[in-house]
Amino acid sequence: MFKKLFLLAILGAMVGGTAVGLQPTRSTQAQDKVEITFVHIFVDDGNDNRGQIVQALVDQFMAEHPDIQVNIQSTTTDYQEVFNNALLAAEQGSAPHVVQLEETSTQLAVDSAYFLKISDIATEEQKAELEDFFPQILNFYTINDEVWSLPWNSSTPLLYYNKTLFEKAGLDPNTPPKTFAEVLATCDTLMNADLNLAGCINWPMAAWFPEVWVAMQNALLLDNDNGRTGRATETYLNSPEMLSVLQWWKEMADKGYYDYTGKPSDYVGEATSFITQRFPMHINSTAGLANFIRFANTLGYELGVAPIVIPNEQATQGLYTGGGSLWVTGGHSEEEIAAARDFVFFMTSTANNVEWHKNTGYMPNRFSSLEALEAEQWYEANPFYRVAVDQLLNTTVSAATAGPVMGPAGQIRDYLIEAIQSVIDQGEDPSEALDVAKQRSDDALDEYNELVGGN
Repeated sequence: MFKKLFLLAILGAMVGGTAVGLQPTRSTQAQDKVEITFVHIFVDDGNDNRGQIVQALVDQFMAEHPDIQVNIQSTTTDYQEVFNNALLAAEQGSAPHVVQLEETSTQLAVDSAYFLKISDIATEEQKAELEDFFPQILNFYTINDEVWSLPWNSSTPLLYYNKTLFEKAGLDPNTPPKTFAEVLATCDTLMNADLNLAGCINWPMAAWFPEVWVAMQNALLLDNDNGRTGRATETYLNSPEMLSVLQWWKEMADKGYYDYTGKPSDYVGEATSFITQRFPMHINSTAGLANFIRFANTLGYELGVAPIVIPNEQATQGLYTGGGSLWVTGGHSEEEIAAARDFVFFMTSTANNVEWHKNTGYMPNRFSSLEALEAEQWYEANPFYRVAVDQLLNTTVSAATAGPVMGPAGQIRDYLIEAIQSVIDQGEDPSEALDVAKQRSDDALDEYNELVGGN
């Protein structure tokens, strides 16, 4: 009964429509084989090579495991659609075996009761492998010391900047700003250098960035250790740390230094504004690193890459990663669950993680992956990729940098973004806007917790 109520409430609230059943896009006759279905968001549309990389990995797995057939399902780039479809298929008794989920779906996935803990189904050898994952990454998918999924496409935010424009403005191209205050000072110089800029710096209007800036100050976004030691019942969206972030953001916008496309989460649009040199600085995910490098070379300017700026010199706690992880569903035969389990460990293995990092820009998730990359001196030839790694390794493991886990994560992030937009676009008072966001978010948490039965 819980699952049906859960589906009706969550699917209806989040998509406002009907989810589509999952059908494998690639399936072959698999007599005497264990068949599993793998769902991911990297649609091979001719513009994104990640789908081809995934297909090659799947083919390799099947070559090494001739008794297992992996059928790929990849028809949408929308994480929420993938999740909703997986839940609907599970309710109908035909759940895909392995699903790629965004980090914000962690609590929802746990509460759905359709997914199995990796720490429960892993072999002893595989459990030992969990120690090889960077705790700064694995922590997001760990609740009450239990690992629910394996990190796969992990990313952190970086500062991208145009060294050529820095030089034209008389700035040292090898000394990008490190703090909020330094960004303001750098923008003073850039915006007075007659460079015909649309602004000084841009980044997507997305909740991930202010959440990270709060974590850097060793502050929480939720009670119960960010929802790690107990179900989150209250948000801290109006904390002093979040307020300081929004006040700086407002000052940047009021001075004409910050601007955005007007659309929330427009990662591609904001990146385009930087690539075309309308902004000399830009904050975005490591996932786009390869593209930023390619476009800078094509358009003839020198790119710089640095850690994301920090709120102040004391904000040295570090950050948490975004991206996705691989989850195994229940309700299948023991043979199918074992095949799915072995498949997710294969996809996140040291060798495959190394190639994934090289070909996409996503983070290496394992100590052994980093050691392999260092042994072949890969970072000496590709220093920009090292920036995100060092940023991660310098992160202190804590409840703040583990990141927030909450059921209505998408809803709460929307409330936060609406509050920020009201400040940036409409001139609302930051404190009042965050108070409203907190109240709406706390109400959403209450409704969710009541739906799923509280603790």
